[in-house]
Amino acid sequence: MNGKERDRLRLVHEVERGYISGVDASRALGISARQFKRIRRRHRETGDKGLAHRLRGKPSNRRTPKASKDRAIELISEKYPDFGPTFAAEKLALNGIEVSRETVRKWMIEAGIRKPKKRRERHRKRRERRECFGELVQIDGSDHDWLEGRGEKMALMAMIDDATNSVIARFFHAETTANAMVTLRLWLETCGRPRAVYADRHSIWVSMRGAAGERDECANTQMRRALRELNIDFIPARSPQAKGRVERLFGTLQDRLVKELRLAGIDDLDGANRFLDEVYLPRHNARFAVEPKRKANAHRKLGPGFDLDLIFSIRDERVVRNDYTIQWRNRIFQVEKPAHPGLRGGCVEVAVKLDGSMELLFRGRKLKWHEIIEGTRKSISSHPSPGGGMRKKWIPPRDHPWRQYQIKST
Repeated sequence: MNGKERDRLRLVHEVERGYISGVDASRALGISARQFKRIRRRHRETGDKGLAHRLRGKPSNRRTPKASKDRAIELISEKYPDFGPTFAAEKLALNGIEVSRETVRKWMIEAGIRKPKKRRERHRKRRERRECFGELVQIDGSDHDWLEGRGEKMALMAMIDDATNSVIARFFHAETTANAMVTLRLWLETCGRPRAVYADRHSIWVSMRGAAGERDECANTQMRRALRELNIDFIPARSPQAKGRVERLFGTLQDRLVKELRLAGIDDLDGANRFLDEVYLPRHNARFAVEPKRKANAHRKLGPGFDLDLIFSIRDERVVRNDYTIQWRNRIFQVEKPAHPGLRGGCVEVAVKLDGSMELLFRGRKLKWHEIIEGTRKSISSHPSPGGGMRKKWIPPRDHPWRQYQIKST
């Protein structure tokens, strides 16, 4: 008997001994006097066991039909053997078998498809979500066998909003600075500029110069420079648990997304990205996104002052020589007029955009330039000539008498 049935038995005995009336007993149990009379009559007929629920030990009247259970186990064994109970329940619903995840879990354990897990108690200190969409966005990459050996190796870079769980993700060949820029730009063009970005201490975000424990977290990296130009704060995480939102996201994606790619028969990076954008992410955000505490959107608009092509570029600094040339990766560039004050002997930035084009920047200004190709009469200019073609400037070859005269005079 459970506690409720034992209380009924005690009151039945007290009424039979004349300690209390049947009306008082019914009030104590919260039932009508007529119902209590039926309980006493059943007790007189069958004894103490008559107060136990008569369906105890028998199959439930609301149980799932055996045919449906057998069909579900067959589907799970054939198509979803490594699916979790929640994910498997969603797939069964698509096949017309709607049962709870706990029911699916019990069926999988009974059939030997899944082993029960023992949970250990862990002490955690809860960090409340940010209140508004766009206050904090977490970003990270995950190297995983996303295609289960069917195709090329891929890395998934994902961003998740801390307040709403909204996700934007993209597959790449590797987790690199350029690919992190592409992912962040996708978020900016979709949602706007968030207030802060939360990431790990990967070399993309934190400089690796210096010994461990002595590195300058504020040292400049390409991504940190881009965030400053976008006026977005950066928060470095001290441990994987600190950025638990995006870590748990990858746990979900490594379970669900891998299986969805398998079911869709995808075996290449382009197909995986199309599936991610058109099919999976809309479903994922509809399933896991939550409402923020406040309806305000903390994202800021991208105004005309933000040149994303230039902001998301890889930059190197070079010193301008007395002849207004710079050398970069065994290439020589001639800076053209006008000669800005401080340019000669100053530092310029060589900005290589993600599409491969280049710009020379001096104190935020774009410079006109052309590349010098020694030994030829050709040069590559950074801007078109007024006539519509590219400017051509004759460059003396190495064996030119003028060059010989310069060598002798020096």
